[in-house]
Amino acid sequence: MRKQRHFYVPISILSIFHFTSTVSITPSPGHISTFSVLLPPFSLSAICCSEPLGMKSGHIQDFQITASSVFRTLNMDMFAWEPRKARLDKQGKVNAWTSGHNDQSQWLQIDLLIPTKITGIITQGAKDFGHVQFVGSYKLAYSNDGEHWKIYQDEKQKKDKVFQGNFDNDTHRKNVIEPPIYARHLRILPWSWYGRITLRSELLGCAAED
Repeated sequence: MRKQRHFYVPISILSIFHFTSTVSITPSPGHISTFSVLLPPFSLSAICCSEPLGMKSGHIQDFQITASSVFRTLNMDMFAWEPRKARLDKQGKVNAWTSGHNDQSQWLQIDLLIPTKITGIITQGAKDFGHVQFVGSYKLAYSNDGEHWKIYQDEKQKKDKVFQGNFDNDTHRKNVIEPPIYARHLRILPWSWYGRITLRSELLGCAAED
């Protein structure tokens, strides 16, 4: 009885396409093994249009970042967790946005100034003087005029998409947005949280096609 042979086949960037390919490998003279490889579907947007849009770098300026409310530790302005601080990996004692209220009507808004293709988002929590705080899940809303908003939908379930957020205060949590959002304005809508609603973030994408 012929022994089964198992081979490791590295999958290259071609795995972004979805197809079945028959591959022949010759491990030794006179022995040929043939098998099929099913490569998973993957969006080209996540590969070709996933540049950081500027939250961490500062390319997105402070005036472009607004929020529903702001928390102040000890009610002091010097400890205000303002939206402009909602930048991925921001350091310092007050280094994130924290909402003034813990409810599902809160939001962090980013004005990208021009219509933009948004393909991903990275979120992060923070600590308020040792107290761990983060957003555990969130929705996304988008707009081109800043007045009329649409909530991003789960295409399969035909309802609002709830994205998985963070599990601690410092780990990056990346979510791919597929299909992408095409908009000038984006809102992150916290849906569940630990401690207080607290966010540091980065958006991924590229300029929208004409």
